[in-house]
Amino acid sequence: MLDIFARSERPERYYLIFLLTHRCNLNCSYCYEYNRKGTDAREEFIKETISKYLDSPLTCDYEITFFGGEPLLRTDIIKNVCEWAWSKKWKNNYIFYANTNGTEFTEVTKKWFSLNHKKIWLGLSLDGTKITHDRNRSGSFDKIDLSFFQKNWPKQSVKMTIDPRHPLTLAEDIIFIHNLGFPINGADFAEGFPVDWESMKNDIVIEMDKLLDYYLTVDIAPAPIIDMRVEECATSNKIEYKKWCGAGTNMVAYDTDGRSYPCTYFTPLTFPAENFNEIQSIDFHNINLIDDAECRDCYIKSMCLTCYGANYELNHNPGVRDKSKCKFVKLRALYSSKLLVERFLRRENYYIERYPERSLMLIEATMRINELYKDILT
Repeated sequence: MLDIFARSERPERYYLIFLLTHRCNLNCSYCYEYNRKGTDAREEFIKETISKYLDSPLTCDYEITFFGGEPLLRTDIIKNVCEWAWSKKWKNNYIFYANTNGTEFTEVTKKWFSLNHKKIWLGLSLDGTKITHDRNRSGSFDKIDLSFFQKNWPKQSVKMTIDPRHPLTLAEDIIFIHNLGFPINGADFAEGFPVDWESMKNDIVIEMDKLLDYYLTVDIAPAPIIDMRVEECATSNKIEYKKWCGAGTNMVAYDTDGRSYPCTYFTPLTFPAENFNEIQSIDFHNINLIDDAECRDCYIKSMCLTCYGANYELNHNPGVRDKSKCKFVKLRALYSSKLLVERFLRRENYYIERYPERSLMLIEATMRINELYKDILT
């Protein structure tokens, strides 16, 4: 698999991901990791690989992520690798990171992470209230010490996932997370599951109305589900499509056996062995979305992000979008426009700081989006 050493250009940031284990102590309802085999990574391989990158003449900033399964099942590897790295001098800057379900701590490991919280950041997966989280994530809510994350990484966003097969409590869950003091970097439907728009569209609108009302009463950054950069649509037909995801370009994921893959989705945890000859042949530097005329001419195509791994799982081609989310994305654009216009009219600090010179683009885009999608439910 191509990595940074096969390229002549230098990315500003490179994401170096190590799967520490295929094991997980939970069985989340929407997990795409189907092929858990109980294998764990070798500590020495991780150290050797980190050395190769951090001493690379292709200088950039590195985010070194510990992944799984549940990576904190191997806190011993995390601790040993981090302390080894911190004891040395490197050519390149780096930070350690791990995303966790928050249930695998002892008092000893909590103390170690607290002492080193500025050098290794932990991101928590949290799906909302206790009812929602327990339903999605194996009844694990009460096993999480939320105050531990609030104290050590108060600015780190939590990852929230919505299971489209369950009743929607979207607004309640997002507001609950904000009330804990956390920003949110997700709040989207789980990848790999088609969205049944017709059966849930009315419920989605109810939830989006609640979110709109909520964000008009607080001065905080909204969850991405209602915070799309709509002003960029004003230039979307004037620019070429750009690959938005770092899979296989400024990102590489090493499985427990040391083999490299373009991202954590494209690993043996997700796909069976017979798929990997085909996956290895994909040029992830130049993925072309195989869009139909509707997508090519869509006004919000620059905001319509797509997961190449989920595309491959659903359509056996990373360039073929999951079209089941099409109307949901358009509804998100409509509500993002409404929120931005209201905040702009109220001249809130958040908006002014974010859009100091984009007022005309915003006006053009919001008017067009409202014209196109105001009747989306009909």
